[in-house]
Amino acid sequence: MRADEHVRRLLTQSDQIPTGAFERAILHSATGLSDALGDEDLGYRSRLRLSAWAAASGDTTERLRAFDWCLERHLADPIRFPAAADDLDLLWDFASIPRLLAGDPRYSTEAIEECLDEMLRVYSNRGVDLGGYWLARFECAVACGDDAGARVARATLSGAHPADSPLCEACLMSVELQWHVDNERFERAIACYDLLLARGVGCADEPERAHSRVVLPLLMTGRTARAREIVSAALVGARRNPKNVAALADYLTATVLLGELSLAVDLVRRHLHWIVYDPLGLDARFAFLTATGAALNALVRAGRGETSVPLVEADRLHTALGAHLGSWTAKALAERCWSVAGTIASSFDARNGTSRYAERLRAARSLVPLVDGMPAAAGGLPAFFGGDRAMTVLSRPGMPAIAGQSMPRDLTSADLLDRARESASAGAVTEAFALIDQALPRAAPLTRAELFALRIRILVEGENAEEAEQVLSQRIDCLILDDLDDEAEVDLQLGLLIHGATAPDRESTLEAALARTRELGLRGAARMRVVIALAGLRFQQRHFGIAQSLLEDELQRSAGEIYRREPALSLLADVYCALGRSADAVDILDRVLASPIDRAMRASMLLRRSTLLVALDRDAHSVGERSVLFDHALDDADRSLGLYSEINHAEGILDACGVLAELLGRAGVITGAIEALRTAAHTATRIEHPDAPSIRFRLARALVRSDRGDQAREIIDSVLEEESVRTEGWSDAEPAEFAVVLHWFGHACRQDDDDPAAYCAWSVALEHFARAGDDLAAVEVGISLGRLLFDNDEESSIEVLAHAVATARRLATAEAGGSAAGGGGVRSRSATRASAMTLLVDALHLLGRAQAAFDRTEGLDTLDVAREHAARAGFGDPAFLASILESRARALDDLGDEHAAALVAREAAEAYRACGDEQAARDVDLFETRLLALTAGADRLVPDRAAPLGR
Repeated sequence: MRADEHVRRLLTQSDQIPTGAFERAILHSATGLSDALGDEDLGYRSRLRLSAWAAASGDTTERLRAFDWCLERHLADPIRFPAAADDLDLLWDFASIPRLLAGDPRYSTEAIEECLDEMLRVYSNRGVDLGGYWLARFECAVACGDDAGARVARATLSGAHPADSPLCEACLMSVELQWHVDNERFERAIACYDLLLARGVGCADEPERAHSRVVLPLLMTGRTARAREIVSAALVGARRNPKNVAALADYLTATVLLGELSLAVDLVRRHLHWIVYDPLGLDARFAFLTATGAALNALVRAGRGETSVPLVEADRLHTALGAHLGSWTAKALAERCWSVAGTIASSFDARNGTSRYAERLRAARSLVPLVDGMPAAAGGLPAFFGGDRAMTVLSRPGMPAIAGQSMPRDLTSADLLDRARESASAGAVTEAFALIDQALPRAAPLTRAELFALRIRILVEGENAEEAEQVLSQRIDCLILDDLDDEAEVDLQLGLLIHGATAPDRESTLEAALARTRELGLRGAARMRVVIALAGLRFQQRHFGIAQSLLEDELQRSAGEIYRREPALSLLADVYCALGRSADAVDILDRVLASPIDRAMRASMLLRRSTLLVALDRDAHSVGERSVLFDHALDDADRSLGLYSEINHAEGILDACGVLAELLGRAGVITGAIEALRTAAHTATRIEHPDAPSIRFRLARALVRSDRGDQAREIIDSVLEEESVRTEGWSDAEPAEFAVVLHWFGHACRQDDDDPAAYCAWSVALEHFARAGDDLAAVEVGISLGRLLFDNDEESSIEVLAHAVATARRLATAEAGGSAAGGGGVRSRSATRASAMTLLVDALHLLGRAQAAFDRTEGLDTLDVAREHAARAGFGDPAFLASILESRARALDDLGDEHAAALVAREAAEAYRACGDEQAARDVDLFETRLLALTAGADRLVPDRAAPLGR
């Protein structure tokens, strides 16, 4: 296929798919290829589409770049580069360009006027109605606070305009609505909104943008119920696309006014990073920053200023908010938002010669709820778990620690301690504290000590050292009163260090403390606490032998004493596993699981034992032994998932689902494996786990492998979109990462009977793999693309497959010589990697078929070479060799030699029967029968050969 035809094919397909990351990838590919070809006509058509894509996606930078390129060509040669091409219109696009400049104070008023003047010249020279021009001038005047200019433009727009005018009536009414809002003419703003709805007009942006703009006037005029209804209906849609950040700012302001503080903080957490998506959209950034400041001010007023606000994609905010160490508190984040918003306001007001942005800033700072909502301290905010894991929303205050269950009234303090441990493990910190408070008044001394220790550890993991010190002091007092002097001695020596805190001299301090405990002759329980801390440190340092000696020695020293050994045994199992002693680790875990432990610990031990049993299964000598070990591993993983689900332990559910899916896949229970992955994907999305896209992608790959491409396509499309936002259009991702996603997306599209989309996905994937230097993955994609073209009777399949063969042959040679298959490039993130020789044989096999199908006799030689390579490389699969024989028979038929084809077909059928594939043998029998009938050789058919013809 010629390169220009390929570009046209990409452009045609881009018109058939929804706006999103996939369309952007296609258009970038088409634009790059057009430029490489020096074909400005194709470049023009590509960039018109790219500009339209950017308008729908809110990417101002991309849009201005594409539009400027197109406008320059159009002005130079309007015949060759017409304004209207392929259902796109450059002049319609022009109508919204000046407003983009007005939205960034780095564009001067002179630059905006120059753009408007050029727009007027172009419209006038082309004889186009000036409605679009006056709408652009009206928008710019409103955006810049030029009330006089806005009145002139609006009056001019009052006249009639032809049907083909680049004037959108919905946009006009929405801008007028905003004009009235800016000037506090709230009743007129509402009337404008009602008229827009009554006329039923709309476009790509409207009436959605008008919905957000009218909420403030409704609230300020007492129409609270209607405002709440609009927010409830429109918010879900607004949260799907970063281009809606300005609308989201309106809704965020509304939630503050409505007293919905929980929702307001959730909007800040999930969407504040959107302000960096469009570097030129500083007006929208200002709006969201001030709305964020108002929401956080409300939190501070409610006494929650020190509440941690774990932002999604917080690391991306440094470009907008500046550097920040650690997590944000509500107070610190509010102060930073006000500071940045103030800088932006000054820039806008300096350019516009007004004080409007400063006034908006003051109004936002003084914003208070108009409606009484849920107070921040009453449980409206999510609970967060700190420590080693990423902070996630796992529960809300007031909910039971165990989802769907109420807390029994007859639990002992020891039972409540177990429940508190389960809640803390699941990240439900508020529930854990409530259970500790409930248990403390009636707890026995040892249980009370454990309750205090659990609270201290939670506080330490949450980086709340001050409160942890206070609780530690209470614990020590109780230990002394309860005659637990050994435990008190350890706490006095080590302080928070024994409860999980870190210190620069932690190693030497723990070693000295251990020596001191032995010198004083402290009891085993107290000594073991120090041993666990020191052995854990040695384990982190990968000094596994030292950790083993510490634990084994102390367990032996205290063998006759009664105390809780499960934490030490759990750590010892980890040490044994790190030392490769899987069988010993399983024995230790068996001891732990035989003890009365809480469900969180039991689930964790079961899952660890499951993974160890799988490792032992691989080393087992007999089939029966492997089967027993595998069944036990599967049962442990299943029980672990059940326990984690009981206590709503989201991280545990993810881990258990991953192991269970792997085991069920090995067992051939594909449906069960998919359901496990589906549960993991749902859970990861619910808790906003940073690996949620990867987990959903794993689910999609499993769906593709089970021929459920329609389901997989939807999932991969969502992954493409989310990762596009996270990596700024994949610009921050390695090319191979994007290519792998597109490779699987292509398979999903093929299974969904959308070959054009698969063609685009694989074509773009090939480009990215080439850029990454991942030749092996490029061969895989080339084979997939070649097969697609061959199945659609396109001769270009030969060219694609020949290139794949050449690359695979080079890699196979390098592989045989011991050098890297990928030529030193980035390795693909594919779940499995076929060898270069395997891919070479596959590519040769398919190339031979394609060559013969298009009357190229060298196809037979190619098939012979494929079979020779397979035999030489030791591919002993008889079914594979039989398939090459079948392909040779069909190739001979394609080349018109039916007699030779029939002979080879008979040989292929016998080869299939020899390896037990009776169905394939019968299919080839049918093929042979047809060939013999065509060559008048049906009389040579024996009855069993002819039998398939009658079925």
